[in-house]
Amino acid sequence: ARQAKDAPPPPTVGVVLKGCDTRSVVALIQERQVPRDKLVLVGVACPGMVDRRKAERALGEHVALGAGEDAQGNVHAVVEDGTEVALPREQILASACLECRSPTPSIHDALLGEPVEAKDPQAARRQTAEFGAKALAARWAHLRQTLSKCIRCNACRQACPMCYCKECLLDQTRPRWLGAGTDISDVTIYHLVRACHMAGRCTECGACVRACPMGIDTRLLVRKLNQEVEDLYGYRPGEAIDATPPLSAFAMDDPQDFLTEP
Repeated sequence: ARQAKDAPPPPTVGVVLKGCDTRSVVALIQERQVPRDKLVLVGVACPGMVDRRKAERALGEHVALGAGEDAQGNVHAVVEDGTEVALPREQILASACLECRSPTPSIHDALLGEPVEAKDPQAARRQTAEFGAKALAARWAHLRQTLSKCIRCNACRQACPMCYCKECLLDQTRPRWLGAGTDISDVTIYHLVRACHMAGRCTECGACVRACPMGIDTRLLVRKLNQEVEDLYGYRPGEAIDATPPLSAFAMDDPQDFLTEP
């Protein structure tokens, strides 16, 4: 998506995609960042990706994954002393995979494997509902505690498939919208601005979480905004290539409750 606008026409390429990858590619096609006719999409029905950090927390030490899986669905990992340990796969799957609503690519030119059912498609809504039920002070305290670990390395932005601006608003110096340090005010503004820019665009791939060196999961903010867009406009990012993103269209009967109600 960051390809220069004046570059020569791209060649036709084949891309192997999981469900979340497909959603990101569809969203980029909708935003005219990649041409559909230059892509051959090979979809892979995805049972979920293992999260190495979860495995390390479960075992209390560094592990090397990739030792295979057994017939019982256990993932084999090698710990520091060379011992091979088996862990239940569901226990160490990435959170984004456990909550994924469409693990089988919805759009593809060829599909590898049998379609996979979503594990818990309502998990994200339950989490945002639980968070929303808390008092305002408790929600704010949770966000500040979460964001206090942020070192402003921008890894979440760099890993995000939907962040492709040539110059990010948050990097501008004329005018300068926020400082480059880790003051909690600047950190909070950074994440709030990112969340607003991802509303109705986040494909919930979890790349931001995987990239964060501090283990911060800020998806709660974006997830709530995505749910608002879905409830108001019936739009889910990256699910249908012929769908119109709500921020790129206007209709006289668009919901306008937010203009008059707090």
